[in-house]
Amino acid sequence: MKQEFKEVGMAPLPFGQKGDKSDESSVSLSSERSAPQERARIVEEPEPAPRPDPFDASGGRPPVPKSRPADTRRERRGGLEEIQRLYNDAIGNTDVRFQFKDQYQPMRLGVKNAIELKANPSHDPEFRVDGNGEFVAVLLREKGQKQYAVFPKFDLTLNHELWLITGLDLLYRVDQDMKPNSNYRDFWVLDAAIMTRISDQEWKVVHQGTLNPGQDS
Repeated sequence: MKQEFKEVGMAPLPFGQKGDKSDESSVSLSSERSAPQERARIVEEPEPAPRPDPFDASGGRPPVPKSRPADTRRERRGGLEEIQRLYNDAIGNTDVRFQFKDQYQPMRLGVKNAIELKANPSHDPEFRVDGNGEFVAVLLREKGQKQYAVFPKFDLTLNHELWLITGLDLLYRVDQDMKPNSNYRDFWVLDAAIMTRISDQEWKVVHQGTLNPGQDS
């Protein structure tokens, strides 16, 4: 029986990877009685890339423009501008902190897979309502009943371990690199993160915020 050989082009691999030379072409057999059939190639998916780490001076994090003054707070229309202003004032002032809580009735958020994140920081954090969580969420009433401005809790100390296990890297980026063995308590928010509440056990980040970590200690 006569057999025909046909060279099949290889589809490009993701992220610019190169396949083995042995896989550069595939061969399909056809007979006189049946139409040619191409053998499907199986391409292994690459491992997810780790998210940017501001404690890693080797780079990889998209830089925030340095032309912006460190103490400039981005203004927004509506209630978010006032929420963000009062939050920043409340970080170092207990009286304003009580005012913030009384006025906005924030809820606490945390992650339910902190242990998994500590073992493999490339995994996505799973946010949920948590009375002991590391974040406070304020309902943005002008955006309906599902969108919230999300901030670090007032007495949070930023450090490398916290950055890896709380999902803070998904919610915020920072406008300067941080030292791996240092703590940062004097931070403030330049641009608030926004999340959509799907349920108490499922939240989605729709806008990544920016914060200034302040001076290390």
